[in-house]
Amino acid sequence: MTNNILYSICYYYGKNKLSNINRHLECFKRLPETNKTFIVTLMINSKNNDERIQISKEIGNYIESLYDINYKVLHSYNSGGTILGLYLIYQYYKDFDENTYVCHFEEDFYPINNKWLDHVKKYLNDKTKNYIYIGETTKRNGIRNPLGRLNRDHDDGRGKGQAFKKYRMQLKTPEVWSNGGFYGTTIKNLNLIENKIGIFHKGNQETQWSLNRDGIDIGEVGFPTLLHHSGFKFAALYRKKFFRHDDCRYKD
Repeated sequence: MTNNILYSICYYYGKNKLSNINRHLECFKRLPETNKTFIVTLMINSKNNDERIQISKEIGNYIESLYDINYKVLHSYNSGGTILGLYLIYQYYKDFDENTYVCHFEEDFYPINNKWLDHVKKYLNDKTKNYIYIGETTKRNGIRNPLGRLNRDHDDGRGKGQAFKKYRMQLKTPEVWSNGGFYGTTIKNLNLIENKIGIFHKGNQETQWSLNRDGIDIGEVGFPTLLHHSGFKFAALYRKKFFRHDDCRYKD
């Protein structure tokens, strides 16, 4: 199995919090692997391609001012967030070594150690499990188990109350998902996913990303749910052991 790693973050230019890039660069530098590339998937609230290219150059120049590393900046109109970012990476790198690892993060979600990568590799290479990806979850599944419990059905308030019926949508039921801070997989697995479900994010590519619909219903919840109903299996590392999320709405 190759040790090639694509370490990527989905970065919202509207917030433009460069400290998030800095922190992930530090995490990237700490990885012992030598064949690694740092990727920023830029989500920009502009349909002007020239403007997005210019912003991409600015982010690239910023990275170069800090470190001499292999990097790539990809950009898109901000219609799909993190899952769209994962699809951008796949589209750009789909002809790379199929065993290349893809480790994709929300910008404000980051590793607190290097143990996460060892577990991602171990579980993805376990032929008895055949996991299509390894995510993360806030739900514990035993004190010593590095894997937590997946969400399903009414977890996190899904499907409950009038607010859900009015503002939420479901791509498939039952819903099964990991939390959305991290996705670890391979180019080969992403190819299997595309062959099965097509484009990863099923939202309208002409409308701007919204948290509930694009970020949660179609993204964090909808994407894994579609994989589940397509016959794929996935697992999730227990967040507290490996990651931190700076968004105050979520408790680690």
